[in-house]
Amino acid sequence: MESPWLLKLMEKHFDTVYIYDTYYELANILKEAKPYIVHVQGSMMGSDFLCILAKLLNETKTIFEFFDVPSLCVNKEDCIGVWGKDNTELGFFAEQYACENADGIILGYSSKAADILKQRYNVKSPILEFHTYICKEFISSKKTIKYSQEDGKIHLVYGGNVAPSNLPKKVFADVQFHELIKEFTKQGFYFDIYTTPHVSPIKFEQFFSDYIAISKKNNLFRFMKGLSLDNAPYEFSRYDFGMMVYLFNQGTFLNETLNTRLPGKFFLYLEAGLPILISEELKYVAKIVEEYEIGIVVSQEDIYNLSEVISAYDYGKLKNNVLFAREKFSMETHINTLLKFYEDCTC
Repeated sequence: MESPWLLKLMEKHFDTVYIYDTYYELANILKEAKPYIVHVQGSMMGSDFLCILAKLLNETKTIFEFFDVPSLCVNKEDCIGVWGKDNTELGFFAEQYACENADGIILGYSSKAADILKQRYNVKSPILEFHTYICKEFISSKKTIKYSQEDGKIHLVYGGNVAPSNLPKKVFADVQFHELIKEFTKQGFYFDIYTTPHVSPIKFEQFFSDYIAISKKNNLFRFMKGLSLDNAPYEFSRYDFGMMVYLFNQGTFLNETLNTRLPGKFFLYLEAGLPILISEELKYVAKIVEEYEIGIVVSQEDIYNLSEVISAYDYGKLKNNVLFAREKFSMETHINTLLKFYEDCTC
């Protein structure tokens, strides 16, 4: 892994953790290690190419897990404007390479995404839909007092990727929250945003100076560093709703991702015991939220009248349904599927 600030957390859950500063160091680790399987997690335009290194520098079977599939998320032309031509070409090539050369592929998407990739590439390996399910050990047994019990106001929380205002809207508009901050707080909601814990704490103020400035002027909004995954459920449990609501009137959003993606924050909110506010455009997540009655599906128009929308629901029922859904979406329920997948890929 590349993030030294997450080392202590990772050492609690893995037998051995290597921190690499350069890809040369990583190449040496891959050449010298003798694992049963290499399971690579890649991020769009950041580390998808690590599948190539893993496959070429180690003789064992390689499983590649897409965090985001580039071609399902953004247009190639828009990527070039952000990451440059060379990085974009590498990212899209790495996607094709992983699909056609990995011994197994894992997607945090619905099975429809797998069908799309099979149509685009010569996929020979098995594909598994597998998500960042709920870890019971991260669910805090300590009772928390909700902020709303103290002040009678509704408190919303978002945890995950955040983009500052200086990045191109075509690619990052969904995670640029400036307008939503204005709208939510105008309606009297308290709204807190936590960045992903993968953001360097050293560069936090440099990356997010615009959000920090807003938080100093708006007493209903707070902007915080990302929490480790074992602490986040406890802290988030003090809120009323986990937020997955976005403005889709800006930027370029590909329907393949909107219709099929199931982000990890969905499971984090369930770990925290929170009902979820979800945009209807995120069809796969919205379908699950409706099926299990664990939140509220919100239209773009609803965003501007959220108080009335929320008041129409029985919050206690939603919260009880979340506790029931935890079992359905627990890692304990699904882990054997992953282990069996490993076995199948090594045969």
